[in-house]
Amino acid sequence: MEMGTQRLKPKKSSVVLFVGPPLVGKDEMVKHLSDVMTRDDVKGTVRHVSLESVLRWSPDPLVEKCLGEHLPVPQEVVTAIMAGEINMSIGSGVYLTAINGYPRTLEQAENLIAMLQEHKILYPVCVHMAGTYDLLTKRLQKHLSSKKNAVAVFDEVMSRWDEYRVACETMIPYLRKRTRFVEVNPEPPEERKQKPISVFAEMWALMGHHVTELSYSA
Repeated sequence: MEMGTQRLKPKKSSVVLFVGPPLVGKDEMVKHLSDVMTRDDVKGTVRHVSLESVLRWSPDPLVEKCLGEHLPVPQEVVTAIMAGEINMSIGSGVYLTAINGYPRTLEQAENLIAMLQEHKILYPVCVHMAGTYDLLTKRLQKHLSSKKNAVAVFDEVMSRWDEYRVACETMIPYLRKRTRFVEVNPEPPEERKQKPISVFAEMWALMGHHVTELSYSA
């Protein structure tokens, strides 16, 4: 991966939300962002707060039980756990907190925006990685090829897809109004395919930074 020498360093602590259905590439996008932010010529730091990872490592016995039985974790539990992680990240002084896979509902979005306002972060950037049912099933087939519990995982992912579609009706319009919103198509025609660096340039412009000297190759 090669980058230009433009410094991608926010002037103060910033937050970027990566939202979208399962398996659209949110983890990969955050990884690319972390690579950009931690190069020596960039001098930035990014903390990845992934809902999936936070729940997986949670010591809460209820969370452990829900995950073990492929059941949804109660929303109030998710909200409380994520609030703790996000507050800790912002309070640690990192330049950028990348929140991956959260919020998933309008109520969670409202709680998150209110919490960020307490940190004087009024308009975080939101990267919405939209997806289609065809894209999900295509990637799900690859994802399940080596899974022993493929049926349970399939049911869980499809349940999350249904929840996402319902939540989108209210959550996405709300986030469009309350964030600096970036729409990303995970699978456009090849000639219009967005590379991660073009998404990051748009993000930085929304944060008030003028980025003109970036190059990217994978």
